[in-house]
Amino acid sequence: MEFKEGMNFIRFFEPVINVGNAVSFQRKFDLKMSENSGYSNPQRILKNCQFFSKYGKPIHSAHYMPNNERADVIVDNMDSINRLEYIKNLYGYGLRSFFLMNYDVVKGNKCGSLERLFIFRNSLKEVGL
Repeated sequence: MEFKEGMNFIRFFEPVINVGNAVSFQRKFDLKMSENSGYSNPQRILKNCQFFSKYGKPIHSAHYMPNNERADVIVDNMDSINRLEYIKNLYGYGLRSFFLMNYDVVKGNKCGSLERLFIFRNSLKEVGL
């Protein structure tokens, strides 16, 4: 059995998803949107929430952090993610929590990353997350 990226192998986990009480995923893409034709973690997060919403279970973004731990990617992602309409869409699809994987990358506020995450956290609170 050969596994490729993402959605190709989710069907193997559907029995577990169907009996579970929630769905979790991680987003760890390394590039800013401008470095990848407008596609990065914000689009992946939205795509995952849309996909997993069909299971009717709470959705959790379990690990957010670019694999390469670039603070500028975090800032780029947060500038895109931190829009109330985007956050409301995620909530509407069932997103109920958003976790960071590694605080060390942002604790010194490199590139303004911690500040952006703080603003994002406050936006999440506005929709009840």
